[in-house]
Amino acid sequence: MQHCKIKDQDYAYSDETSWPVNGEQWYLWLLVTTKFVFITIQNSRARKVLIEIFGEDYRGGIISDCFRVYDDFAKWYQKCWVHLMRKAKFEAEKFPRKNIIKLYEQLKNLYEEMKDFLKENPSKEKRIEKKKEFEKKLNEIINYKHWCKEAQSIVDNWLIKYRNHWLTAIEFEGIDLNNNLCERKIRGSIGWRKMLGGHRTREGAKQYAIIQTHRQTWKHQGKYPYNELLNVLRN
Repeated sequence: MQHCKIKDQDYAYSDETSWPVNGEQWYLWLLVTTKFVFITIQNSRARKVLIEIFGEDYRGGIISDCFRVYDDFAKWYQKCWVHLMRKAKFEAEKFPRKNIIKLYEQLKNLYEEMKDFLKENPSKEKRIEKKKEFEKKLNEIINYKHWCKEAQSIVDNWLIKYRNHWLTAIEFEGIDLNNNLCERKIRGSIGWRKMLGGHRTREGAKQYAIIQTHRQTWKHQGKYPYNELLNVLRN
């Protein structure tokens, strides 16, 4: 099964979304690695799902939002800058007269600067050097003493709480500063959720997850899902 292979991967992007099963609130979990996509539909959004997929001693990394179920589970993390900025922008629009607008602008500028740096395909040495520079800029944002309470809430509950998880992609080659890869793939399932209204049976949800795992893995590997499915049926 795919989740057996995911345990051995160096890292995984992870996201989850609600998925009704027989009128109850279940969740579709979607994980993406370099080679695989894995989907499972569970009646839980708790850590036990991660343990079932990765085991209790996962030594790789997870790229995700700041949902607390991921805390202290993996060896390393990259938290999603897009989620962070979305939150800051929402609060800035809600309180336009407060300096949370300044916080949003500073975070956005830092994110764009880091993205531009990564586009250069920098060397390991350059990454380590540049990470120190970005850490300094992030610390200046964190240590600013005059944030309004809305801005300070984001600083405390996002930037400080996950302080060591915002710049991993600067040092580690091959991963992103955001979880967009996972979000794009999970969006494909949300369309089905809206059309189907979820599933009426657990078995239906299970079979859907198996089929979608294979289809999305084939697409992720640059293959044609229709042709691959035909080959499976023929064999």
